[in-house]
Amino acid sequence: MRPMFEDLGGDITYGLRLLAKNRGFTIVAGLTLALGIGATSAIFSVLNTSVLAPLPFRDPGRLVWIQSINGEGRTRGVPTDVTDTWRKDSKTLSGVAYALMGQANFTVSGPGGAERVLLEQVDFYTLPLLGVAPVLGRWFQPDEVIVQGNTSQTIVISYGMWQRVFGGDPNVVGKKLPGFTAGRGETVIGVMPRGFYTHPSRSDSDGWYVITQNPGRTLGRLAAGVSREQAQAELDGFARGQQPETPGPRTPANSWRIEVLDLHDVYRGGYAQTLYMLLGAVGFVLLIAAVNVANLQLNRGVTRQTEIATGSRWEPAPDGCSGSSLSKT
Repeated sequence: MRPMFEDLGGDITYGLRLLAKNRGFTIVAGLTLALGIGATSAIFSVLNTSVLAPLPFRDPGRLVWIQSINGEGRTRGVPTDVTDTWRKDSKTLSGVAYALMGQANFTVSGPGGAERVLLEQVDFYTLPLLGVAPVLGRWFQPDEVIVQGNTSQTIVISYGMWQRVFGGDPNVVGKKLPGFTAGRGETVIGVMPRGFYTHPSRSDSDGWYVITQNPGRTLGRLAAGVSREQAQAELDGFARGQQPETPGPRTPANSWRIEVLDLHDVYRGGYAQTLYMLLGAVGFVLLIAAVNVANLQLNRGVTRQTEIATGSRWEPAPDGCSGSSLSKT
């Protein structure tokens, strides 16, 4: 074992000596490989974070996106009476909620003065369905106090808003938003973890409050052991019993059906193709870089053979350099 390591050490020393003697080649080869490897690593990091990594929710593989779609490919949300039926009678869905309901700008008072915050509308079931526990307090419950405009008097705030407006106060639960005069969503009942969102396009939300009459797009959580295809079949059966008769002939424009999609594909599929194309492109750049370095190495080898053939002075490599038989003096 020891001779093998001695040979390896000698090879490494000899290789470093050759690189030091040919600094121009070493710099060009190093920069070429660094460019290819750096670009590939950067794109893969973005791809892994944006597409490959699981969604930041509890059991994200059981979350689905449910929408109505017609024969022309147009989509729309599902009415509340339909989702109420699913919530009550479905055997394949353990929960149903709304997302993408709406956002509104409000003003609160922070340590640095007045501050604009962006509050997002959700329903009673959105946060529990996603399953991300607050770092402080609790989620909304169906018995929340509802005030004007069918909205709750309570609010769950983001981690960032907790830090900016309340200075990270651990006793923030039960306090009112300072300087908030909207008349709704005033009392803090919870603080969500850093980076939480209900939808990627709502990642800038500073807080969430309940509104009961503004349905958005529908989220669902599959019951344990249930596949998306089974949920699709059950909701198709509900739709046949709930869909009113369409007057006149049926056309692609008025032929609506329920579609159940994987939430990961909906949330992250929009830019997956672009990122995969970029990864392929930079991978090709890395391949070109490797070929260029191999070509440089081949040219060096040809040059050395020419030198040997024309009588350049060479002597045996130092003892212990097992992979190197010649050394230029």
